[in-house]
Amino acid sequence: GGTSLTAIRLAHALRRAGFALTARQLFRAPTMRGQLALVRPEPDTTRGGAEPAEGAVSPEQEDLLEGGLPHPELWAHSLVLTAARPLDPEWLGVVVKRVAAAHPGLCSAFRRTDTGWRADATDRRLWRVEAPGADPARVAAAHRAAFDLREGPLFAASLIPGEPDRIVLTAHHLVVDGLSWQILVDDLDRAYHGARPAAEARHPSAYAAAWRHHDVRDQRDYWRDQLAGDAAL
Repeated sequence: GGTSLTAIRLAHALRRAGFALTARQLFRAPTMRGQLALVRPEPDTTRGGAEPAEGAVSPEQEDLLEGGLPHPELWAHSLVLTAARPLDPEWLGVVVKRVAAAHPGLCSAFRRTDTGWRADATDRRLWRVEAPGADPARVAAAHRAAFDLREGPLFAASLIPGEPDRIVLTAHHLVVDGLSWQILVDDLDRAYHGARPAAEARHPSAYAAAWRHHDVRDQRDYWRDQLAGDAAL
């Protein structure tokens, strides 16, 4: 798992620098020599991004949606960032909009259909400037209270002016996992300082659909053979 995350972060850093190299290519060419042979300049995606899409949810998302949680819209997590210097509220609002556009999964909503759960693309996200000195825990709780699985938003950002300024980010587990926060924070930091965030090449629904069509039966049989005879833990 850690190796996969490192590959994803490296691929994203290369895309920010203007080069195209996927995580799959990184694994297929695990040496620097091999990667240099594959890397290519990437077409400009800073102003576009993945097309808005409606599509499949991943198996992990479906597990959460079908998990029987009494209030699944509250299944979210938050970060509190402390600014090194005062922030411009108006510019920060623009930055949040740009980063959300580069990561379209942040503005997803989810609905059940006759064939199962679907992810809808929306333009709903929550951004606001709070009262100076507001309690970050209360701000995060208000974010969660505003989340709506069917309509959105499922991602929220607030600026708390003060000494120092603080940013509260809240995202539903359906749109951000705990180990992906760093990519989002890095993009916010770079965008605030003038860089256009690198847009994702494909909408998350495309990856979810690929996982759903991936046949794991051969792998399952392999691991069953490997574990045959081992005592259960």
